[in-house]
Amino acid sequence: FQNNMSTAYYPEMLSTGVLLALALSHLLVFLSLREKAYLYLTLFILSWLLFFMAGTGMGNMLIWGNVPWFSLRANTIFLILMCSTFILFTMAFLESRSETPRLHQAGQLFVALWLIHLVITGLTGSVLRIYINQGLSLATLIFVAVLAIGGVARGSRTARLFLASWIFLLCGTALMLLISMYLIDVQLVLATSTVSVLFSASILLWSFELTGRLKARAGEQRRLLEAQVAARTADLEQALREVKTLSGLLPICSCCKKIRDDKGYWSSVEHYLIQRTDAMLTHGICPDC
Repeated sequence: FQNNMSTAYYPEMLSTGVLLALALSHLLVFLSLREKAYLYLTLFILSWLLFFMAGTGMGNMLIWGNVPWFSLRANTIFLILMCSTFILFTMAFLESRSETPRLHQAGQLFVALWLIHLVITGLTGSVLRIYINQGLSLATLIFVAVLAIGGVARGSRTARLFLASWIFLLCGTALMLLISMYLIDVQLVLATSTVSVLFSASILLWSFELTGRLKARAGEQRRLLEAQVAARTADLEQALREVKTLSGLLPICSCCKKIRDDKGYWSSVEHYLIQRTDAMLTHGICPDC
């Protein structure tokens, strides 16, 4: 039994290590670039890991110990945090604030309901929280699906990729529900490892897309900057070609004010300036004259 358990935990340990590394890297990216999608994905990863550890009992053994109040509410608390951060990540990933403002407001309302449920869970020990969990979880799934399918209908490549990646997470969620409803034999210890791997697959794909989007945005900014520099350089070169300046000592007659050029010829000031600059001269009479 111990050999089987240690073998079963290998995928969980591997996926946990990968997810922790992703969470750390995403947090560093957020701190440097202030991209909210990275922050929300980091919080979702951590919430999922804690929820998974609470469900398998590893949380009691390794992190928070056997605290009766928290042990009874750990699953609900981490489910609330997981669903809330997942909604926020989905809206940031699909850019709902600019694309679908009304759905973005609906998403904020869902997050507020989850947080109210968190307060109720902390203050009461009612079994009613289980039914609230189920109702809000189903509503969250429907909202995310509507948000993503709407993006696909608008031709969004990001929405298509989100849905394709979300399939793994949905399969993991379905498997987790089957385990919790005892429809899958609990002796199949690899089932929980499969859930962890499926969740990790979705998170990895979303992380790759965020990285690709960041690189594309950096490339666009670099190309825009290069175009601006090229345009400014062209303007400066054109200005230098058009500008003609007079410099050095100019020999000028103290009587008639004619100027001597390099060849020794004397010419009027007007003729000298017209030949060597782009200035156009006009004549008038000063008050003294």
